[in-house]
Amino acid sequence: MYLQSFSRLTFRTRFRGLPTALTPGDDEGWSRTRPLHQSWLRPSSSVARLVPLVGPSPLSIASSKLIDKTTLESLMVLPEIQTSLDVLDGSSASVGERSIDEAITNTKRAGEILLGSMPDMYRATLLLEADLQALCGRYSLANAMLLRHSRHGGSDIGTDVKTSLQFIQAKMHLNVGEFSYALSEFEDIFEVIERNVERQTRQMERSNGDTNEEPVSVIRAAAALTGVGLSKLLMLSNTNDYEVSFSSECMEALEAATEILIEARSGALESREHVSAAVNLGVAASISLTNLGAAHLIKDEKDHNLAIDCWTKALETLDTILPNAMTSAVVSMHKFQIMEGIRARAHCNIAWAMLGIDAGNKARDDLSEDRLKEATRHAKVALDVYDELINGSKRLRGEAPTDPDDNSGRDSEEWEQVFADHTSEMSPESASITLSPHWKLYHRAESARALGLLAQCYAANGMAVTAEGLFQSALDASLTNPFGASVMQRQEGKGEMHQMSSPSIGLVARDVRLWYAALCSSWDGKSRKGDALRLRDEAESIQRWIYPSALKEGKINSLDASLWPFSPQDLDDK
Repeated sequence: MYLQSFSRLTFRTRFRGLPTALTPGDDEGWSRTRPLHQSWLRPSSSVARLVPLVGPSPLSIASSKLIDKTTLESLMVLPEIQTSLDVLDGSSASVGERSIDEAITNTKRAGEILLGSMPDMYRATLLLEADLQALCGRYSLANAMLLRHSRHGGSDIGTDVKTSLQFIQAKMHLNVGEFSYALSEFEDIFEVIERNVERQTRQMERSNGDTNEEPVSVIRAAAALTGVGLSKLLMLSNTNDYEVSFSSECMEALEAATEILIEARSGALESREHVSAAVNLGVAASISLTNLGAAHLIKDEKDHNLAIDCWTKALETLDTILPNAMTSAVVSMHKFQIMEGIRARAHCNIAWAMLGIDAGNKARDDLSEDRLKEATRHAKVALDVYDELINGSKRLRGEAPTDPDDNSGRDSEEWEQVFADHTSEMSPESASITLSPHWKLYHRAESARALGLLAQCYAANGMAVTAEGLFQSALDASLTNPFGASVMQRQEGKGEMHQMSSPSIGLVARDVRLWYAALCSSWDGKSRKGDALRLRDEAESIQRWIYPSALKEGKINSLDASLWPFSPQDLDDK
């Protein structure tokens, strides 16, 4: 079932030194006139979107993006489908579990009508229902819809769509802690990529460097490798079901994914014609570096320097994307939101490492003044990023940044360019795409982590009152899912966990409660001891729902919240 002989050396030698060259092709991608490993630079194809793009959750599910434009336009004529789309894109006046259930019922009703006469439209309703189920954390039901879609599609489903569905199914397995199933899906994707590259290599050797096949996408290959690495990492840290070799193999896979993305981006930057591909590769590389840094610390709590180095490189990569892209105006608002989300996570991770938070979610007691100051700076920068993602640019709101010298890589010209003039500079297709309100809701829920880390910094500096105010704000931010359902439902004075649309949101909600509980425990007075006990009980309740299928008891590492098993589809602007 597992890749027993996987190694980075084997992987890299298969994709290097191939005897052809590459030049930019038509709008479908790249044609072959450079080494094959650079021919992966073609953007992933996707259908046009008629509804706003969903939020940037690392584990978000968006199978409805696979519905083609013509089919979606036809479906939108049906009132039942329009109400479902309103829920998915966030334009519905009230989005909660009840409205989602109503939308699912409507979608099923439409599917029953279309089943016999219009198979393409029927399959589209299955994708919509999968997204609706995933929106409130019912991943098993969502996966069942995708399996039904595959059965009804048969040979009519194209290879790219099949691969995209595999990525989505693998993510949903990760969301519930079914890591071995996710690993199987990611390995299947990667094995197909290996076979395609080997076949193309043989063809090129026989035909003096030419092949009639479409080149392999580097982002797809790196995404599959990332999925393999993260699945093995999560099996190591959260279950008892793993092989000894996973300890080295998970890091080899993540390192290989990072290296091929960085190398491919360097090749794309050599030509202005390829700057759009370079943006996607840069975003993917920054995600990969963030994953790699987190993996170092999840695997070994002492690898602080290696982890911080990876996150610093991720920030540096993000800082180079806007200057490189400004001249060609290829960064859509969708892509920019993803980039800034990655930036905030990286700063949060650095602050987390600087505070020396251990597996029990406890910060070190012997922090030096310089280390505490640096942790505080990174937490403030992360909070600043979230503030601007939620409320818009501070400069355009007439406010100065929190810290003009925060070294976050964003200067006034870039902010003005992105927020004031960016829409007019984008391509007509990108400019016409709107963002779902779910984006802001997700950023608000995730911002609780930055608030909690900053509160930790103030608590460590002896400013308990300020820290408590920040913790209260963190609790408020963490109380909602991206679709607005309460994380904690209180019935008869007892807190119960609500199923979440992303485990990362649950980890953030759990952590801020544990951190706040530690502050309450350090104060005198029975009332604060009671608060600490209540917060810990809530945190434990939340943790039980994060990976419900995982077997291993114990604390789930906070850094799991920043892991992103990305797919090419995540970076599409369509």
